[in-house]
Amino acid sequence: MFRLFLFSVLTLLTFSCQTAASVNKYAYEATQNSEQPGLGSLRGNIIYGDTDEPAAFAKVYLIHTQYGALTDIEGNFIINGIKPGKYSVAIEAMGYNYLQIDSLEIKPDQIVTINEFVVPQDVQIEWLKPMIYLYPEETTEVSVQLDFNGELAYTYPKYNVGWKVTANPDGNLIDASGRSYYGLFWEGPTNEPLQANTGFVVASDSIIPFLEDKLYQLGLNDHEANEFIVFWYPILSKSPYNIIHFAEDAYTDQAILNIDPKPETMIRIMMVYQPLKKWQTIPTQTLPKRPNRKGFTVVEWGGSKADAPSL
Repeated sequence: MFRLFLFSVLTLLTFSCQTAASVNKYAYEATQNSEQPGLGSLRGNIIYGDTDEPAAFAKVYLIHTQYGALTDIEGNFIINGIKPGKYSVAIEAMGYNYLQIDSLEIKPDQIVTINEFVVPQDVQIEWLKPMIYLYPEETTEVSVQLDFNGELAYTYPKYNVGWKVTANPDGNLIDASGRSYYGLFWEGPTNEPLQANTGFVVASDSIIPFLEDKLYQLGLNDHEANEFIVFWYPILSKSPYNIIHFAEDAYTDQAILNIDPKPETMIRIMMVYQPLKKWQTIPTQTLPKRPNRKGFTVVEWGGSKADAPSL
């Protein structure tokens, strides 16, 4: 009953007019339709780009025509009996950006296949649990300010206009009240999500050895890597596979750290991940050599989900 109701409601909905050009290719498949010779068909599969789940009951139609259909619970659709010609195809799903494919040609006695992602409207991506560790060569008063292109949703200790702590060589931090911390924590949403155009495809049962290896190469010590893995392993293991990318300038340009006194070594790691249901190939990311930690060293790590499959 609910599904039938939802089906009726969605057929009447009018969605946002924001247009996004399709980047996916479409394919033709020859077929013979004995009931409607000379006509063509359009079929395909629509996916929610933020979850990689099927876009059920999304509306697919040829603009300025009577041809249209709703996707099923697996995101599949088919439109038969289309007069040959070139059409603009619209895809609408509640809460997602309107998607338009222009100049799609329908040929006689052929099926055109398309596969598309729809992206959430006004998406905000959380940068989760960046932790900042300070290791001066001797006990030092340190000021830390973060110029973040987003909103600081949570900080600990409280950020105010910055952090001021007494940092010890072992990483222990003490604030003005005498309270002790092992690191500075912040996180928050941004409107400029990071992409994962290169990286590594990692199966759920390989996450721990993968992270141990890559985090060592990127410069984390055992304690820092332990904190990273304890937080991220339960999240990453929910999917059969993940694309994992380690952002560099794209991250540090959006979250600038100003530290006084200036550190000699700065290690900043922002992992970008994209859940996958099945294995796919992507260009491998080339990581830098393990840095030499010397002098006053600052280490930061965090993570973020990619805004949508980008490959």
